[in-house]
Amino acid sequence: MTTQLKPARGHGKRASERAVLMRCLLLLNRLKQGAADKAALIDAVQRALPEAYPASPAAQRQAFKRDLQRLRRIFGVALTYANGQYALSEPGPLLSLSLSPEALEGMMTLALAFEGQPDYANVLRFIEEVARWLPADQRLSLSNPQAIVNLDILKQLDPDPIAPRVWESVRRAKAQRRLLQFNYLSARYEDNRPRRFRVAPARIVYQWGHLYLLGYVLPQAGSTPATGEYIRFRLGGIQDDDALQVLPTVMGRTPASAPPRYEVRYRLLPPLGRGKVSRHFEEMEVIQREDGTAEVCGTTQDLFYAERVLLSYGQYCVVLGGPELLARMREAVEGMYRNLGAGEQVEGRKCDPGGGV
Repeated sequence: MTTQLKPARGHGKRASERAVLMRCLLLLNRLKQGAADKAALIDAVQRALPEAYPASPAAQRQAFKRDLQRLRRIFGVALTYANGQYALSEPGPLLSLSLSPEALEGMMTLALAFEGQPDYANVLRFIEEVARWLPADQRLSLSNPQAIVNLDILKQLDPDPIAPRVWESVRRAKAQRRLLQFNYLSARYEDNRPRRFRVAPARIVYQWGHLYLLGYVLPQAGSTPATGEYIRFRLGGIQDDDALQVLPTVMGRTPASAPPRYEVRYRLLPPLGRGKVSRHFEEMEVIQREDGTAEVCGTTQDLFYAERVLLSYGQYCVVLGGPELLARMREAVEGMYRNLGAGEQVEGRKCDPGGGV
């Protein structure tokens, strides 16, 4: 059903003003979806309000031009024009969307959590469309999704204490594509002494309640990991001391510009294989068989993430490959089995709800 505006008797001016207002609002509604040329903008208006613009090309052009002027003058909207397309750069004080700190934190968490994952492009599209309606002081930088992060938010997201200088150094090294040097302390180090690393940062991710830096370890005197190994560092383990430096070396075309891809192959047994299989990995293909199983193939940049996804399927998952993932899964499952055996040897001891044993 179409809606046509027709001036009522004696109210032609009022109806005309209403039509102009509706045209402006419909133009804004289309601009918030992304850049568009004049033809696309006019078409969006006329699909909602047929005959909203004059039939004459010259009159239509003048009416469209005046509508853009009204958007700027009355609504305070800022528009840019490039390559034949108009784009909304500032929604103005009347139409802008001001989010709460909690909502901004949620958007940042989405950007961090999905970076490098199959749905990352869709998440960025969502954030981009919302960001067009934010005032300048809340605008997100899509080229650097961590831009809105501050230490107060980090303290809520990650229980590990992260020093301000650590966060700024990690973020600056990644943004400027520079090498980062730091001392790192992990709970896995039995001697409780930090190790020094020189890293080409690749990604900052938020997973399982913590922020991590993923990057390639580069050689240096006394370094223990293999050259070029792709490692995950919890930001809370990076030490704020004299070793922490953003080095002047620009990475250029280093391996860090293309994080490794690992093969992921597994079989889901019934009943999990009969349902819709969640898309956890890139380039994922699913073959569902008549016996209720599902064969899944894909790739990942993050073996740590892949290992935890497959462990979450429990006894309904058969890991088939690739070799790196298979080795990690074998080590994890064998270790869990050993720990189960050790637990059976503890007799007559129950957990105390107060925190004791």
